[in-house]
Amino acid sequence: MSAKRLFCLAVKPLYLETKSPSFFGELLPIPTMCLCDFKNLINIISNTITLLKEYGLNEASQSTVEATWFFQQTNRYHLNIPTQIHITLSHVYFSGCFPPHQEAYFKTSAIPVSEVLETEAKFKNIDLARLKYPQAKGVINEIMNKDAQYMGLLDLNDNLDDIKNNILKLDEKTTDELTTDLNKYNHSLSSEISKLSQKASVLELEIEAAAKKLLFKIFDLSVGDWIVCDQSVYRDKQIQLQINQVSYYDRLLTLQGPIITKKGEQGKRTETINIQILPNDEHQ
Repeated sequence: MSAKRLFCLAVKPLYLETKSPSFFGELLPIPTMCLCDFKNLINIISNTITLLKEYGLNEASQSTVEATWFFQQTNRYHLNIPTQIHITLSHVYFSGCFPPHQEAYFKTSAIPVSEVLETEAKFKNIDLARLKYPQAKGVINEIMNKDAQYMGLLDLNDNLDDIKNNILKLDEKTTDELTTDLNKYNHSLSSEISKLSQKASVLELEIEAAAKKLLFKIFDLSVGDWIVCDQSVYRDKQIQLQINQVSYYDRLLTLQGPIITKKGEQGKRTETINIQILPNDEHQ
C-alpha cells in the first residue's frame, strides 16, 4: 500500500448498557469515531489470517497503537486508548476502553479484509479429484468417525428421553405417587440427557471444525473466499457464492453464503453448494 488511506470507522458500545461513575457523568465515555491507516498493520493482518486458516480459528486479536479515537466529551483525538485489533477471515475491527477502565466496552464497525489489503476477490474452482488424496482421506475419516459418535449420542438421547416421558405419563395416570426410587431414577435420566446433549454439542462443533479443515487443507478454501461450481443441487446451473458457513451432514460437505452477481458484487440471496463425500472414495 503505497498511498496513505485513512479509514474512518463508526463506534458503538459493546454492551446495551455501559454505566459507571465517572467524571463525564453516569455513562462511560464512548468515542464518536475511530481513525486508522492500516499501512503498518498489513503484515499483521495477513499473517494472522494464515494462522486462522491453518488452525481453524474464527478470530484472533492483539494490542495495537495504530488506531486514533475521537471523543466528543473531550473534543479531541486520543492516542493513548488501550486498543485491540480483531481479525477474522473476512473482516477487521477494533475495540477499546477509556482509562482507567481496563476492559473493552466499545468497538468499531467491521470492514472487509479485502478492502484493507486492497486485494481483488477472485473466484476459485472446486477440484473434486482432490478428495482422493491420502491427506483428504484422513480428514474425511475424522469427520465421519465424529459424525458416527454424534449420531449415536442423538439416538441414545432420544431413547432416554422416551423412557423419561413414559415415566411422566405413568405418573399422570396413576392415583398413587411414584416411589422415591423411581423419582430418583427420573431425575438421573434428566441429568444424563443433559450431559449427552452437551457432549453432542461439543461433537457438533468438532465436526464443523473438521469440515473447515478439509476445505482448507484439500481445496485451499476458507470462509470469505469466492467459489464457483457447476455441481450443485440445481441442474445445469453454475453457482457463484462467497463462503460464510461450512457444515457437514449425511456425507455432504455444505458451503453456504451470499451469491456473487455477474457484476462481481455480493447479492442478497443465499446459495448452497453441496460436495458429496463417500467412504469408498467415490465422489461426485
